[in-house]
Amino acid sequence: MAYHLKNKKNRPINIGATKAIAMLFSIAHEKGFFFDRKVNLKVNFVSYARRSMELMIDGELCAANLVEINVAYLGYLKPKTPIKCIASLEQRSADGIVMRHEQNLYPTPNDLLGKTIGFMPRTTSHVFLMRFLETHNIPKHAVTLKPITPQAMPNALIRSEVDAISIWQPYAQQTTTTMHELGLYCTHFKNAGIYKAEVVLAVTKPFLIKNRKACENMIAALRDAEQYIDDNPTEAYTLLLDKMGMNKKTLMQIDAEEYQSTFELIKPKLKPIGDNFLKNLEFSGKWISEEDTQFKGQPIPDYKDYIDNSLFS
Repeated sequence: MAYHLKNKKNRPINIGATKAIAMLFSIAHEKGFFFDRKVNLKVNFVSYARRSMELMIDGELCAANLVEINVAYLGYLKPKTPIKCIASLEQRSADGIVMRHEQNLYPTPNDLLGKTIGFMPRTTSHVFLMRFLETHNIPKHAVTLKPITPQAMPNALIRSEVDAISIWQPYAQQTTTTMHELGLYCTHFKNAGIYKAEVVLAVTKPFLIKNRKACENMIAALRDAEQYIDDNPTEAYTLLLDKMGMNKKTLMQIDAEEYQSTFELIKPKLKPIGDNFLKNLEFSGKWISEEDTQFKGQPIPDYKDYIDNSLFS
């Protein structure tokens, strides 16, 4: 019996993560802070946070790094196992629009009128695109929206299958770098405060109840990562670039401003889930109810049910 209980106690925590978000998590994982805090993680790397959300719903993950649009959809998908957001990890302004154009043109957002734009539905790519169009008074019916996975977006733009893509880092940088190398012309319309996504650590409610100590240790490891970033900012951001697949040397040669701005787009900060996150959830929930045909007309969920700040009390 003792052997069985010991093995159960050391069972790894299945957590979903992407390499492009949650800098605190990446640092804690890479520098061994989870190990130091006796947190046994099995990290399942996915291409985008929506996939982690789907795996949580399917019962394959008990924890994940999510953004608010994922949680907003959880309210409509109503997973059988309740999911709780237990910590805010970072705020990001890393989404943007990359538009292809001819030589010597200096396009403005209004040049997107009549164009085909690639985006990833139900992700920050989707939310940012909608806010970008609204900000620049571009009617949704005046553009053609084409769903594409983030991995396929760069090639779709290079092959002129679309005229622009709504995408986050590192895909935006990879796209502009590749197009530069191919002698193709593009413009990167950056976020400029249009939309700020928030990354949170989410766990299933049963896991939080049964493994509270492990959750506390995860928070402690993330605090260690936050301290490491404060003490070693250059090393931390270089590690982040490597994890995101962004080549520092190439990026500096092509666009030093882009390199510097990458750091300004990501604000890692471990804190309780705040009112801003809840407001973003409610905004996204309203948009889903009004625009997503699958959930159109449904009441906006009570998103307070998805927040648990008890680990900070």
